[in-house]
Amino acid sequence: SSLVYLHNLTRRQLSTNLDVIHLVANAAVFGWGAYALIEGAYGRPYPAIMSLALAVFYIAHVLIFLRRKLQDRPLLIALIALAGVFTTWTLPLIMEKESLTIALSLLAFMFLWLGQRLNSNFMQNLGHAVYLIVFCRLLLMDMPRSFSGHAGASVPMAEYWRQMSDRLVTFGTAIGSIVLAFFLQRKKRPPSGAMTVSVGNDTPEVVNPGIAATVFYWFGVLFTFLFLQLELNRMFVYWEPLRLPVLTILWCGLAAYFLWKYLSGSGTSPVMLIAMAVVLMIGIMKVFSVDLQSWHVCDSCYFDMEYGLLYV
Repeated sequence: SSLVYLHNLTRRQLSTNLDVIHLVANAAVFGWGAYALIEGAYGRPYPAIMSLALAVFYIAHVLIFLRRKLQDRPLLIALIALAGVFTTWTLPLIMEKESLTIALSLLAFMFLWLGQRLNSNFMQNLGHAVYLIVFCRLLLMDMPRSFSGHAGASVPMAEYWRQMSDRLVTFGTAIGSIVLAFFLQRKKRPPSGAMTVSVGNDTPEVVNPGIAATVFYWFGVLFTFLFLQLELNRMFVYWEPLRLPVLTILWCGLAAYFLWKYLSGSGTSPVMLIAMAVVLMIGIMKVFSVDLQSWHVCDSCYFDMEYGLLYV
């Protein structure tokens, strides 16, 4: 880690993209390897000692920079970002709620933030690539794994709340990272200068920040809706008569959101109106094909089941 620091200090050279990548890659490899070793030997939450030590290590570097008034903005920003990431990672490790998705979402945001602060297309492209991995993990791995298995009321409610807190940390951190990335991409990049990455040391821009902001926005909406759909479906097992109506209300809320987007939009594109119609159609089909069946509507058109307040 200190190789980049000492090299630039002795030669009085500003850091390049390669130097910053060296620093970040070293921290990532060491952190992941140390986590695996400590967790395998002692279990959780002892890896938090490692992450806290790394945070102190990078904070010490930042203090040296500030005290000596060294002029190397790229390296300083990278050290500040690493200190922030490992400090942030310590809390979920202590709470035993960490996951690879949490680490990747924090790393992706760090790359985007660094890219904007350093005016580096390369760092921005790297952040977009890591976010693509986060999206795939959420859809294909975390959601199926987190919401699979038995979800009946036979599971004690205390155990459900414990599992829900685990899911809330994982999905909340990932979705929060996506929301922050959306606001970050909406900002204009700082003008080029001596303390930013020069064009000659940079790579071409792959995704325009405006397009990236739109992608982050809609993926944030998608993951929020999917999480609420799956979590409410599991939560209201303990109040079964309310489970399907609550999910129907959720679909109606999504349709209302699309209607609001259509009415508040400045253009005349009917995309949001079409999306609202599709979501409402799904909700109506759910009411007649799922909800009514669960209420045991008989041929005489009444509810042939136990009649209770929650069902009313």
